[in-house]
Amino acid sequence: MTFSIATLRSLDEYTFVHSLNVSVLALVIGVESGLGRKGLIELGVGALLHDVGKAIVPVNLLNKPDELTDQEMAIMKLHTIEGFQILRSQPGVSLLSAHVAFQHHERMDGLGYPRGLTGDEIHCYARMTAVADVMDALTAPRPYRRGLLPDQARNLVASLGGSHLDGVYVSILVNRVSVFPAGTVVRLASGEVGIIARQSPSDPARPVVRVLSDQSLQPVAPYELPLDRSPDKSIAELLHDLPDTLRSRSARIPSRD
Repeated sequence: MTFSIATLRSLDEYTFVHSLNVSVLALVIGVESGLGRKGLIELGVGALLHDVGKAIVPVNLLNKPDELTDQEMAIMKLHTIEGFQILRSQPGVSLLSAHVAFQHHERMDGLGYPRGLTGDEIHCYARMTAVADVMDALTAPRPYRRGLLPDQARNLVASLGGSHLDGVYVSILVNRVSVFPAGTVVRLASGEVGIIARQSPSDPARPVVRVLSDQSLQPVAPYELPLDRSPDKSIAELLHDLPDTLRSRSARIPSRD
């Protein structure tokens, strides 16, 4: 198992980080669904290693900026089968955990792969992981597209409940996970940069932003901007860190929730 995780990281950093995120989100669903300790361990291991089969996929396909050809897509789809084969042979890994790798691309409507399963034919661990997988994948920038903002990803995942994804698990995740956690650095559509100060009880997609700069990224006296009461303001993108012009400021950044 350790070798498989190390292999993923050496081949593709995105897949490694994505797998960690998916495991956390899947466990949120599992906890809210009432899974016991054994079930949470099986789910967590399966979600963490759901993409381990990508170790056999050429890196140029994983990061290809253009649409995959039919032949390339056929190779990509093999990662579910390969992942299952890898995990089922690992000592200490539950067969149910291995089925997460096997089934996480199945769809409720039967249009997924590798076997075209429908509804409850898909194990609940795989259905939970599929919701987490889509949620995290939508927000991550990839060579072939920009990542969505968290509220956009949340809305898209919600729209897939019942057809592509399990509607019960979709509802759990979209209602449980904070759209913009406190401490997140954001740029507004008008150009100002700030940090999420706290959530708005009336609209999670429009939190209170502590504005730190003007449109030119020059520091301003920090002030709080409630987006739920500012219809002309909106979040344009998430930033990994504060711009250099703001880093030297002593403005207090609230810790993440």
